[in-house]
Amino acid sequence: MLAKCQKDPFLRLFKTTVVSCEKWSQPNQTWLKETVKKPKKGKRGQKSSPIESKDAYEIELEDTILFPEGGGQPCDFGSLLNIPISYVCRTKTGRILHKSPAPLSIGSSVDVKIDWTRRYDHMQHHTGQHLISAVAQRLFGFETTSWWLSKYPAECNIDLNVKEISDEEIKAIETSANEYIRKALKLNVHEIHTSDDLKEFIATHEKIKQDKLPENGPLRIVEIPSLEFNTCCGTHLTCTSQIQALK
Repeated sequence: MLAKCQKDPFLRLFKTTVVSCEKWSQPNQTWLKETVKKPKKGKRGQKSSPIESKDAYEIELEDTILFPEGGGQPCDFGSLLNIPISYVCRTKTGRILHKSPAPLSIGSSVDVKIDWTRRYDHMQHHTGQHLISAVAQRLFGFETTSWWLSKYPAECNIDLNVKEISDEEIKAIETSANEYIRKALKLNVHEIHTSDDLKEFIATHEKIKQDKLPENGPLRIVEIPSLEFNTCCGTHLTCTSQIQALK
């Protein structure tokens, strides 16, 4: 299931209902383990770290505007009824859990508020990464093998399948990417719910390599017109001009 944060990434305040509230699960569960990537050149990127606390609660909402970490993008920060939330994750079964220092009553109505500065920074970086990766592929055939954001505020890290990249190639990618930003291209997000729809989409979009749907919900594809289609679960801008500039 797609969350409200994926359907409307510019929504900053949202009213919803608590459907589950339990003591925070054991930290040795696979979906709670902190993942640390060690990229080349000694840089270090990591996901948001689960906060160890025996008094924490895992709160599931009917829907949420707080993005759970995934696909290289850290989770959002925000609040539930003014209770601070600094860790959100999605379980293997698709549940989105908010780690809270206080319990909330099942069935109660809550206002979900997002840390917008952090979210918008993530959106600019994530859409910017899609743009850089697409331009690098188009100009030089460089394929992106991984990407991630470090703890906010931080730079975006992109790994390409090349041993070396020249200053001239970097400059060409930067120049072309900023040209696409100035064009103010509107991003399109496609949601594919059935296998037949996916087959039809693949038949008309050769760049899509995904040949099956995810286990928990539809396949989501982000398109930069005339440039790329990419499967992605993250939150994105609606127009390339919102990136502002890439360096």
